[in-house]
Amino acid sequence: MQIQKYYFYINLFLVCVHPIKYADAQESNIVAAYEQPMTFIAARNGGNCDECIWVAATGIITRNTPAEFEEFLRSGALGSRIVFHSPGGDLLSGLKLGRLIRSHKLHTRVGMTTKDSENASNFNKTETGECSSACAYAFLGGIDRALIGEDGLGGYNSRIGFHQFDSTKTLIEIPEIDLSTLTMSSAQLLTGLIVAYVIEMGVDAQIVSLAGLTPIHQMVYPPLTDLLRLNVIPKNGFSDWKIQPYRNGLYAFSRQSSTKLALQLTAYCGLRENSDYLLLERRINKTSNTNHYLATSTGSVYIGIGDEAEFVPHKKIIRSATGSSEFFNIPLPKNIVKHFIEAEGLNVQMNFPKYMGSGNTIMSLSEQDRKSITLAFKNCSGYPNNTQ
Repeated sequence: MQIQKYYFYINLFLVCVHPIKYADAQESNIVAAYEQPMTFIAARNGGNCDECIWVAATGIITRNTPAEFEEFLRSGALGSRIVFHSPGGDLLSGLKLGRLIRSHKLHTRVGMTTKDSENASNFNKTETGECSSACAYAFLGGIDRALIGEDGLGGYNSRIGFHQFDSTKTLIEIPEIDLSTLTMSSAQLLTGLIVAYVIEMGVDAQIVSLAGLTPIHQMVYPPLTDLLRLNVIPKNGFSDWKIQPYRNGLYAFSRQSSTKLALQLTAYCGLRENSDYLLLERRINKTSNTNHYLATSTGSVYIGIGDEAEFVPHKKIIRSATGSSEFFNIPLPKNIVKHFIEAEGLNVQMNFPKYMGSGNTIMSLSEQDRKSITLAFKNCSGYPNNTQ
C-alpha cells in the first residue's frame, strides 16, 4: 500500500548540529528564542525530585531539530520530561521528533521555561506556553502528556494548536516521493501519513479531521474536553474502585488508565496486624534506588482523605518488587480511615529525596468508590500477590 510505503520515509532528514543556549534568558530573550530554531537545555528548579529537572524545548522545529535532539540526549541530559514552547515548524521533522521522544519513553508538557529570579539565578520554572502546528504532533510522542498551568503545577492554561499543512510543500521534502506519479492527491497522502502517526501514538485520528478544517494561516486550540476525549491529553484519573474476593474477605482496587508511573492503588485490611493499608503499585524508576531512600531518608508518604491528612513515616512503609513494578505497603492511621465514608477525594504523595512526584496519586471518589473502600476495610483477610 502506498501510504505504508511512504510512511517510513519520514525518518530521512539532513543532519546538522548547532550549539544550544537558552537557560538564563530574560523575558525578551525567551521571546526571541521562541521565534528562532528550536533549542534544548537541561532546566532545573533546584528541588530534589523526579520532575525537578526537565528538557526545555523552545523555538521553531526545523529539519535539523531531530538530529540536534539526539545529540542533546547523547550528552547525558537527565530528566524524563520535555517541556515544549513552540509555534511549530517543519511537519515531517515534528513527526520524527515525536517518534524519538516515544522511543526514549519521555513525558511531554506544554509550557514556557523561564528563569526563576525569585529563588536563584541558575534555577528555572515553568509558566503558561504554547505548542502548535508541527510542535503539536511532536508533543503526541510523549508516553504521558499534559499542559502546564499558570502556576506551573499542572493546570490547563497552556494551549496546543492544530491546522492544515501545505501538502505539496511538505511532501516535496521527501526525495523518495515523485509527486508527478502519485495515484492519489498530495493532500490525501499527507493526511494518510499524519493519521498513521497519530494512531501510532495512541491518539484518536479525529484530531486530524479537526486540524483539516482549519486553514493553513489560522490555528484551532481545542478545549480541554476535546483534548481529553481524543486522548491528546490522556485521562490521568484512575478507574472506579472495584471489589475482588480474596480468601475469606475482600480487597478494593483502582487502576491507572494512563501511562503514568503510578499504576494501581489497593485498599485492604491486614488480619494479623488488625490494620488498614493502601498498597501503591508503580513502575520501577531505574534512576532511583528506592530501597536506599526508604532506609536512609527522613521522608514520608502524605495521605489525604477528604479534608483530613496524615504523614506516614518512611520506617513504617514496606517496599517489594516484582518484574517491572514495585509496591509500597502503607499503613493508614486509624484516625483518618473513618473519613473514607464521606471523602470526596484521595491524595497520596511520596516525599522521599529524588522520588517526589514519581508516584503521586490524586483522585476523586464517588459514592460507590467510598462504599467499595470501606467494605474492603471491613471484610478482608490479608492481601493477594496479584491484583490484576
